[in-house]
Formats: sequence, C-alpha cells, structure tokens
Amino acid sequence: MPTKPHATGKTGAARPRAAAPARAGLPRGYGAMRDVPLELDPRIDLTKPIYEQAAALRKAAPKRPGKPR
Repeated sequence: MPTKPHATGKTGAARPRAAAPARAGLPRGYGAMRDVPLELDPRIDLTKPIYEQAAALRKAAPKRPGKPR
C-alpha cells in the first residue's frame, strides 16, 4: 500500500474508508418506510389494471376550487 505523509511528518499506510456494514443480506433502504402507514383506496381492485382505475377515479373526482388569478 502506498504511504501518505501526516501533518506530523510521519508516514502511514493509506487505508480506504470502510463502507457502512451490511446487515445480513438486507437491501439498502429496508425498513425506511416502516413508520409511514400504508393507505389503500378500497375503490381500487388489485386484480384489475390499477392505472386505468386510478385515472377513472381522478376523472370522476370533482374539480377543486383554485385561487383566482
């Protein structure tokens, strides 16, 4: 390994910084959303195409009043 001079004038072996330890095969970000409740819309059937159902619900929803310009 190459040596790198320190501020004291001594040299030491340069070591790369260690990465965060992996947790026994768990993917990165595992458990990140555990505090956020998962809210499922009961009007959406998971056995049918979800995008089409969501688009139909969005189209049928009343328009929200906006700020006048």
